[in-house]
Amino acid sequence: MQTRQLGSQGPTVSRLGLSDFYGLEIVHRTIEMGVTFIDTADMYRPFTNEELVGQALLEGCREQVALAMRFGNQRSSDGRFIRINGTPEYVREAGASLRRLKVDRIVL
Repeated sequence: MQTRQLGSQGPTVSRLGLSDFYGLEIVHRTIEMGVTFIDTADMYRPFTNEELVGQALLEGCREQVALAMRFGNQRSSDGRFIRINGTPEYVREAGASLRRLKVDRIVL
């Protein structure tokens, strides 16, 4: 698996990453194949994708991957688009993603 460094002092991760909508088995299989970069967001299967990634990370994969998290596309729990939201209040709410991911920090 080809790798690249994130920034001048960041971690080295696989050039291929896992993003968007996927299942638990796919997370485990891609890590087995050498993927070390997982990107998630609260808008992916609203809120549940982060819970899935958090579960996979708890199942022994946390130290093997660099985790990225995005926010700003605000959606309701049923997936309906609400708005692009970069307000300070929404940024603070994005901290809920850390709880769903069961981590206290992310790489990106």
